[in-house]
Amino acid sequence: MPPIYGAVAAGDPQTVEAGIHVLKQGGNAVDALVAAAYAALVAEPFLINIGGGGLATLYLPDKNRALTYDFMVDVPSRPPYPTMDFRRILVQFEAAIQHFHIGRASAGVPGLVAGLCRLHSDWGRLPLQQVMAPAIALAEQGATISQSQVHILNTLRDIFSADPQLRDLYFPHGQPITAGTRIARPDVAHTLKRIASEGPDVFYRGDLAQAIVRDQERRGGLITANDLAHYEVYILPALETTYRGWRVFLPPPPSRGGGLVALALALLSDHPISEWTFLGPRHAALHAAVQAYVQNIRPQWETVIERSPHPGEAWLAPANLTAHRKAFAQRWQERLAFSFPIEERATKPNTTHISVLDAEGLIVSMTMSAGEDAGFVVEDTGIQLNNMLGEDDLNPQGFHRWPPGTRLGTMMTPTIVRHDSGDVLVVGSGGSSRIRSAVVQVISAYLDFALPLDEAVRAPRIHYDEEGVVQLEGGIPEGTASALQHAGYRVNLWPVKSIYFGGAHAVARRSSITWEAAGDPRRGGAGAIV
Repeated sequence: MPPIYGAVAAGDPQTVEAGIHVLKQGGNAVDALVAAAYAALVAEPFLINIGGGGLATLYLPDKNRALTYDFMVDVPSRPPYPTMDFRRILVQFEAAIQHFHIGRASAGVPGLVAGLCRLHSDWGRLPLQQVMAPAIALAEQGATISQSQVHILNTLRDIFSADPQLRDLYFPHGQPITAGTRIARPDVAHTLKRIASEGPDVFYRGDLAQAIVRDQERRGGLITANDLAHYEVYILPALETTYRGWRVFLPPPPSRGGGLVALALALLSDHPISEWTFLGPRHAALHAAVQAYVQNIRPQWETVIERSPHPGEAWLAPANLTAHRKAFAQRWQERLAFSFPIEERATKPNTTHISVLDAEGLIVSMTMSAGEDAGFVVEDTGIQLNNMLGEDDLNPQGFHRWPPGTRLGTMMTPTIVRHDSGDVLVVGSGGSSRIRSAVVQVISAYLDFALPLDEAVRAPRIHYDEEGVVQLEGGIPEGTASALQHAGYRVNLWPVKSIYFGGAHAVARRSSITWEAAGDPRRGGAGAIV
């Protein structure tokens, strides 16, 4: 059997191929991740752009510990003003109509370039120019746009047609591009070449930074040269919990998802799930009840984040988890339906994930987002920015109320699950509030039911939504839906599988022999082993 170099899963086959190409050249998991992430800017242009942010969870086998790299978006320092560029748009999603704001003043200080370059400089093996070469080639020669990407483009039509350059690119002759269209981005290729040869300084302090600031100053934005020059990547110990004897590494705040996934796994661990029928009434009811409990306990987690100097340690303290397990157990034993609305509104699809594992045991799980896109291009650079200052769910106190320099929170939850035997599961998802339900269900399906990874990723999902309705994805038995209704839940049984339920791209290794990689078809995902 030929040697295995590693496995990559991501949101598009072209993204995966960039990571695989670098692994074949002798790169490690971090090299492959960085290669895939830059390729995603071209292959998944409606899910991520260079002006976004993200989180990465990294497991270091020689140190037997995990770190989280936090490169989420910061609040800029220029205060809002009457003539700033901040416009409201309405977006029709599958489940609802939601409004966002776009424009220069919707953009926070981007962290993606800083995060990817810092990961590479800390742990990469190959030169950055070699690692970024696949993305540059893809931008020069053109990426093939998938049906999944076209679906997102049509959903976000009003954003990607707001700027003449984007409109000409994606809506030639007034009509959206179709699946299979090849789109070259020479402007993006030039910017990527600059970053590859000069490093992140050109983006944060050099002439690319000057172009961003000039565009912001002239056209109503809030980002300053000082904001870019002083952007910082935070390197934090990952949260650690256990599930069925496996160690689970999760991102700490600003991720809200890490602590909530840890609580959900603690609640599930008290039940003999593997003895039940997969997606049968009892199994589905438990997931619905756990999700409802966790979602409604979220304000407590927010309070811990706000008040504790070490929120992860406080939240995962045995006494705190024991108290929640007892409270949940009482409600479960009484068979109470947890049907009550919660304070979450996000339904957007605009997040993507990459999972990588190499033969040496280096593991990295990264989720990145640019919101929906701020709807403009910076001069001739191809640089697009996030619109995270224009999202209701990230600005609950109102727009432009966060103090300058605030690192925005997120539900992104890049996760690593590892057994002391060396077996590994790496997973994360897009999908806002559905991120944590997707991650928990993939973990449970893989560990509790020993499903092959592809089946665990493709399996129909359950999500307890912001209106207190249990959303059951297509493929879940009607008998399960009826049983939940009889138990007192409000239930919506979908006829099909949907992007609504996330996009969990995952890789895994069992017994050091069996390698698996699975991209979530809900979001055009792919996986490969080399």
